[in-house]
Amino acid sequence: GSNLCGMCKFSVGAGCVQPYPSDVAITGPISSPNYKIAHVDQTKEAYICSDGQPIPISKYTPAGLSQPFSASFFKSYEIRTPGMCEMSGIGHETPQGNQAMYLAGLKVIVPLGAYQIADEESCNVVDNLHPTDDLTDCVMFEVCDMAEALAIDVSPSPEVSPSPSPDDLFPVEETPSPEAEMF
Repeated sequence: GSNLCGMCKFSVGAGCVQPYPSDVAITGPISSPNYKIAHVDQTKEAYICSDGQPIPISKYTPAGLSQPFSASFFKSYEIRTPGMCEMSGIGHETPQGNQAMYLAGLKVIVPLGAYQIADEESCNVVDNLHPTDDLTDCVMFEVCDMAEALAIDVSPSPEVSPSPSPDDLFPVEETPSPEAEMF
């Protein structure tokens, strides 16, 4: 089969995205090289890119997943920045069961169902588009893997103390002494 992953014509910025928090945009603003995208009114069911093939997220069931993701798990959220036009990014609903453990490293494709094009200067909406091709009228991003995200804290408490790094537990000596070589 042809590799349909990665043909999206919209961007959300470079690099992987951290998988938290929930219910807000975790990506950068959805953008196009051709025009200014304002509000994204609707996103369709996301696809997970697995072995080069897009799988609808509600059908993505890796071993050990306690419950399937909802079709609306990934969707657009408003990004409001003072002095700038309204924009949208992609975020996700609150993970259920052990879903949070399965977000790391995912390549996600989110098709846009409806979005507005705005005038670059005035921010006024000049067009409303309702694209139909899920695998080109979309954004694609990668969720940072465990090494990059370290841990997903699904229940943040007000007092979060950072866990010590290995260097704190096992101090590294810059210049090993000759005695250390003997052991």
